[in-house]
Amino acid sequence: MSAAYSESLFAASSFALMYHLERREYTKATVAMGLATATRSNGLILAGYPCYAALKLLLTDNTEDRKFMNLAR
Repeated sequence: MSAAYSESLFAASSFALMYHLERREYTKATVAMGLATATRSNGLILAGYPCYAALKLLLTDNTEDRKFMNLAR
């Protein structure tokens, strides 16, 4: 009844990844993704979230965000 499970740490780091991506805090998001991947092997599936955030940033017409990511035309 006292076994350690990794699901709660994985869920917390997954939510932290999504939260920090929405706030555009990429360093913290990277740390959260690394922690999630180190916790469980299926953490690699979370790589879709940064890909989505980058694609969303490219497709929006907000030049201030593009300058931040050095993607200005």
